[in-house]
Amino acid sequence: MSNRISSCFFKTLEDEIKSMWGNIRCIDVYNLYFDFWKTLKEETGSADGFTGLSEIIVFIILKELIEKEYGELKRREYSNDTNYFYNPKFAIGRGLTINIGKGKRRKPDIVIWRDPGENLRKIPDGAIEVKIYASEGIRTVRDTIDRLKALKNASRSNSFKGMIIFYTSPPEEGKKLLKRLKKDGWLDYLILTEDKNEDFVNRLRKHLNI
Repeated sequence: MSNRISSCFFKTLEDEIKSMWGNIRCIDVYNLYFDFWKTLKEETGSADGFTGLSEIIVFIILKELIEKEYGELKRREYSNDTNYFYNPKFAIGRGLTINIGKGKRRKPDIVIWRDPGENLRKIPDGAIEVKIYASEGIRTVRDTIDRLKALKNASRSNSFKGMIIFYTSPPEEGKKLLKRLKKDGWLDYLILTEDKNEDFVNRLRKHLNI
C-alpha cells in the first residue's frame, strides 16, 4: 500500500512538471511547493515538519531537463543508503555526502557531474542549494554561500558552478552579497517570488552549462 501511495505522488508530480514543460516559470515552481504546503495545513491543521519537497521539485525538473537533452538517466548506488543518476554526459544526485579533503565533508542539496565516466570524480562540477526561507537572515545566506564555496575551492577548477534557489526573498543585505558574488561568474541565484516570470529551466540550463 505504501509503495502505491509514494509511486502515485511522484508520478503526479512528474506528470505536472511534464505538462508545464516549455513554460515553467519561477512562480510555477513556487506554486508547486506551496500548493502542497497549503493542502497539508488544511488537511492536518499544520505544515510543521514538512521538509524536502522544495528540493525534490528542483531535482525532478533538473532530471527532466537532462533526460530531454541527453537521454535517460540510470540509477546507480552511491552509498549504502543513497543513489545517483547518470548517463554518459551527466550524473546528478540529491543529499550525497561529498568528501572535500582533510577529513571535511559537505552534503549539498543537489550535485552535478559532467562527463562522469564509470567512476564519479570526488568533487562535482556543480551544486544547487535550495532554501524556502532565510530563517536566520543574512547568516543563512552566508552559510549557504560558504557551503558552495567550499566545494568550488576543493574542485581546484574554474569550471565549478554553484546555484542558490530561494523560494522566498532573503534580506536585502543577503541580496546585495549575492549580487556581488554573481559578478564572479561561478555563482548564480534565483528568488522565485521576485524572479516570477523568469524561465526557470533556461536559467538552470544556462548557468549549469546543460
